[in-house]
Amino acid sequence: MNDWVNVDDDMPQIKRGRKRVTVTLIAKLKSGEEVKAFAADDDWYYDSNCLKIHTPVVAWKSEPTP
Repeated sequence: MNDWVNVDDDMPQIKRGRKRVTVTLIAKLKSGEEVKAFAADDDWYYDSNCLKIHTPVVAWKSEPTP
């Protein structure tokens, strides 16, 4: 899946074995930047350091498979 999904339309799948944490994906920020991230509840976090993303996330897509 390489198409962007608007966060208002759908959220990513929950990671197996977790209750509220999504799989890692590519998130597009309102600034246009693309980062590896995950969501927990209604908040988004950088995958690299688990810090909260303060710029609004507007869309997401699955990471490309190798």
